[in-house]
Amino acid sequence: MRGRTNIGGTGGAEIYADTELFTVAEGSNVTAGNFVQYKLASDDRKYDTQYGGTSNSAPKVLPLGNGKYVRRYKNTTEESVTWFNLIDANEGFNLLSSFSINNEYIPAFCLLNDGKLAICYMEKDNAITLKIYDLETSFLQVGSYEFENESIGGKGWAHMTQTTNSNIIVSNGENYCVLNYNKELVTENFYGKFEKLDNLGDPLNNEDNDWNLYSVGENRFILFEKFQNGSYKRYYVLLYKMNENDISLLQKSFHYDSYELGSERRNAMTWGNAFGVSENILFTNGYSDNSGKDSIQYWFNTYVYSSENDMVIQSTQINIFSAAFEAFPELNISNFSSAEDTSSTAQFVSENEIYVAVCPQHYYFANNQGGALRNPFNKTAIFRMEYNDVSKNFEISNVVTFESKDYYENDAYRGSVLSGYGQFFANESGDVYYLYETSNSVHNLKTGRWLMKLSYKDGVLSIGENTGLVENYNASGAAIGVAKQSGSAGQEVEVYVPKA
Repeated sequence: MRGRTNIGGTGGAEIYADTELFTVAEGSNVTAGNFVQYKLASDDRKYDTQYGGTSNSAPKVLPLGNGKYVRRYKNTTEESVTWFNLIDANEGFNLLSSFSINNEYIPAFCLLNDGKLAICYMEKDNAITLKIYDLETSFLQVGSYEFENESIGGKGWAHMTQTTNSNIIVSNGENYCVLNYNKELVTENFYGKFEKLDNLGDPLNNEDNDWNLYSVGENRFILFEKFQNGSYKRYYVLLYKMNENDISLLQKSFHYDSYELGSERRNAMTWGNAFGVSENILFTNGYSDNSGKDSIQYWFNTYVYSSENDMVIQSTQINIFSAAFEAFPELNISNFSSAEDTSSTAQFVSENEIYVAVCPQHYYFANNQGGALRNPFNKTAIFRMEYNDVSKNFEISNVVTFESKDYYENDAYRGSVLSGYGQFFANESGDVYYLYETSNSVHNLKTGRWLMKLSYKDGVLSIGENTGLVENYNASGAAIGVAKQSGSAGQEVEVYVPKA
């Protein structure tokens, strides 16, 4: 932990530290010799008046590196409109550019190997629209194309990825087209259908996350397929290789069954996590196990998928609900066997760096209170996960919490619980921004979208903004040094800050 000073020398003590002046925070008394930490100020401000509801389809964040991101989302009040933002999180949370696409189906997007952004969608049957954008300072469209072929299939959810040979693969359920990409120029290559797998049932493509695909190696990609076989929804993770004019199946990996016909969505409980970064794909199950019974164990089991030696590699499993629940000693996890009212997010912010938000919630009936909540003030937990590419394990930070207090003031029925739905943006300095949802009800204390600042410094995650003030270390932030002298609120004190 940063803040431990090194003492050495043979003839006396030598402290390897610089001395800096800090002001003691209000309500604090700093004691000489104690570890001290920055005083963090709450930074939770309203971002806009829109809201996004509870669908998991639209919200996705694509890290570009160097603290920049492309953000995709929808506003519930705008039918068939999808927004794209270019965000710079390096010095505050800055919206550099924005545009929207009007389409019945949510457009797919991916980063190309030259740093450009590709977006695709279907406006009519048997046709795919693809657009290329430069991202240097704003969204600048540098190309727009439409490809028509009967092999593309009926209008629906299109997905896309780029392989290492620069080809762009666009899928529409079982159908795909391969496009050549070279210096902003896109041309047709070939069309086809993914190899039919025996006894899997009928293919289903009725959610944005169904039949999604991600590049995972040299001309290889993983496809998440969904089928219905009788009363089962059946999910598979398949590894394909793109050859010169063909796509061949390398491995079929069974994922899991969902018994109930209504339980058809994966990643249904989390926002923003079905995106691949550096050939790693973060994925949360969502919905029921093969017995048809809702279970926290199955809703929030999370993995990273990748590929090695022509095989699909699955990381160790982490249950993000259980990991967050340690911050809720006042709640009983056994009351959360059904979790459909819980909101949560799991999202890459950079290579192998993941942030998670969970707002556990469950309705119950007591004293004739229909719809009362077990987490009445919408206490939400946030933590950071670091994924180890070698061991395939996750390392979890401390868990921090906040309350959105998004409730009906008469206490008869509290409103929708959305504060676990959001998007994360981080920079290399350790600043983290969480842009989260509340509900649109006029009865709730918070409405619209809110932006919260966090900090990850020296292995400690904190909610709030560094004020430059100090207080005695209380584990709510990261220790920055040892007080050289004592002081009360408002006084300046010298602090030993370790040398780099």
